[in-house]
Amino acid sequence: MRPIRTLLRGAGYWLLAVLASVMLVACVENSGGGGGSAPDQYSVFIEATSSAVTSTHVDLRGSASCDACPPAEFAFGFCPTVQGPFQTSIDVLWRNLTTGQSGSTFHGISGHCSCLFSYCFVSYSHGWTTTVPLVMGPNVIEVAALGPSSEPGIDTITITRTPVAPEGADAQAGDGKIELSWDPVDDATSYDVYWSETFGVSTATANQVLGAVSPFEHAGLADDTTIYYAVAAVSGGTEGPLSATVWATAGWSTEVLPVTAGSWAYADTSIATDALDRVHVHVSRRESIDMSVQQQNYYVTNSAGAWVSIPVALTTEMNAEVAVDSAGVVHFSFMDRDGAIHALDSFGSWSSEAVDALGVCDSSLALDASDKVHVAYRASEIRYASNASGAWVIDVVDAANLGCQWGLRALSLGVEGNGTAHLAYAGAAPDYGLQYATNRSGAWSYSAIAAGQIGGLSLAVDANGTAHAVFVDDEQRIHHARRESSGAWTVELIDDTYSPYTPSLALDAAGNAHVSYFVSSYGGELRYATHSDGAWRVVRVDAAEYSDTALAVDLHDGIHISYFDDGRAKYATRK
Repeated sequence: MRPIRTLLRGAGYWLLAVLASVMLVACVENSGGGGGSAPDQYSVFIEATSSAVTSTHVDLRGSASCDACPPAEFAFGFCPTVQGPFQTSIDVLWRNLTTGQSGSTFHGISGHCSCLFSYCFVSYSHGWTTTVPLVMGPNVIEVAALGPSSEPGIDTITITRTPVAPEGADAQAGDGKIELSWDPVDDATSYDVYWSETFGVSTATANQVLGAVSPFEHAGLADDTTIYYAVAAVSGGTEGPLSATVWATAGWSTEVLPVTAGSWAYADTSIATDALDRVHVHVSRRESIDMSVQQQNYYVTNSAGAWVSIPVALTTEMNAEVAVDSAGVVHFSFMDRDGAIHALDSFGSWSSEAVDALGVCDSSLALDASDKVHVAYRASEIRYASNASGAWVIDVVDAANLGCQWGLRALSLGVEGNGTAHLAYAGAAPDYGLQYATNRSGAWSYSAIAAGQIGGLSLAVDANGTAHAVFVDDEQRIHHARRESSGAWTVELIDDTYSPYTPSLALDAAGNAHVSYFVSSYGGELRYATHSDGAWRVVRVDAAEYSDTALAVDLHDGIHISYFDDGRAKYATRK
């Protein structure tokens, strides 16, 4: 393969440089130092790393050496200064044999002297550069070097001009299908689609669909099947390079929520569904507002059939929690300079109240079967509050001052229908581990779920009152824990991918666990895992940068996830 180097980018296209070396085979001195004699023919070499380019021109450059070399000289320990006038009789000509276009090029000349003992040799190098226009498809280019004292040297190379790679490739999943789209390419007469069920699409190994048009529908797919795609433009039978690889998972649909982008990447979200499977989302975004940094809290819902976003409150801390009661009233909890706050939307009218002025961070919200509100949060210790008695009653769960773990969910509350509370929490200290507390007996009892530094957690309680937790351990792996009737915890690995973040757990009516989380692999992914089939199954849902995630299961076992990607609030669902 002959090397090609990218030299410079022109107006809308790339100019690629092909290194062409034009030189004499030998430079032989005359006996007695009377002058140089040339070989019978100049030799031309064109070297390139690729025979295919997407540019409208190719830039050739090279040199012609030893043109009418002067006689060798004797010297005493040093080389003589090489000075002009130089002989300038080398001509470099090019011709595109495919189009018939031709031309010549100017060249610069320099001299060089090298010595072996006291005997010195002087040679000259003619550097040149030229640009050859290309047509779509194969171009046969001939380069010739002509001088006064030998036969011309000629070589040819075939360079194929192809269409550019398509841009704007996008894959969107639906029920049993994926729709792939891309931007049109100038000069393209058709497109080829390559797809694979494994990461890394290549023309050598991927499945091929010839003559595809955008949008291309890939139907007949099983739900939870991830397909990777790349597209190539074709012009006159010549196929160009592949587009960037995109992917989607059949059965899942994703969309951007109508929330103003925040000034910082850090954000928190929570999601809930109501009795009609309508979606309710709480988004807390850090923004620059009125020359200060504040958290804008949004309520986002599709309860009217289309997504609407409503600013609810400006707070000082990032915290999002949402729940919907049996009457359809939406409840929020968050943290502010006034402490732990409970807010509710009674059909369009928002009101709020302070739960505990000493609340600092990490609020977690749950409702019982009587629609009573339960909140856990951090003050100087772990606290729990409920309005089940008609007024807020505050209890200290753990007197340890565990601090706030900004950017990580490190406290999660679940409540049984009768109001029994279950709480999982972790501390900033590496040796504190993941702790569990419940007030089932009327007083708080405790157990340890896992040791070491915890990188995020979520807790849920099934219909039998059994607590489940998902968490990221100190080895950066995500696990599921289930509390047995004996009080012991059974822990199992969900996904061995390194460095997951922000897990969210929800249970369906049968007690099956459903988990959303983010991983940094493959540029960042939102993933979903479930053991509804008896073993953990992991699904790639969407490409996403570092993101908080929240998951809810509706009454018909539909999965709903709110998350972020590149500063945008997004929503994914599988029904």
